[in-house]
Amino acid sequence: MGVYPDAIICTISPHDEIDFIKKTISVTTSYVDGQLLFYSLSPYTYKKLNNIIDKSTMYRLSDDEYEECRKRMEKELEKPVLNIKDENNYSSVLELIQNNFSNATVN
Repeated sequence: MGVYPDAIICTISPHDEIDFIKKTISVTTSYVDGQLLFYSLSPYTYKKLNNIIDKSTMYRLSDDEYEECRKRMEKELEKPVLNIKDENNYSSVLELIQNNFSNATVN
């Protein structure tokens, strides 16, 4: 907030609930004029015990689990969900950022 961002990239975790993510973006966009460009999905999550996250159980999703989670979240959030550490996504990340600013109007 201190730098008045022009755009938003939101990092999410596999264990984040969709409603929680949507509420977070809603609050953020009420303070920031920039648009949400995409979500960055972390490959790390926790196991739940009795519906409570146990932070001592952190583990990395397998590639298949990650891709399944990424696709599900992308569908439900209606925005790109990317692994920004995957070199195969670098061009997509760059394109999303460039497209956002090439469509921006200058005041």
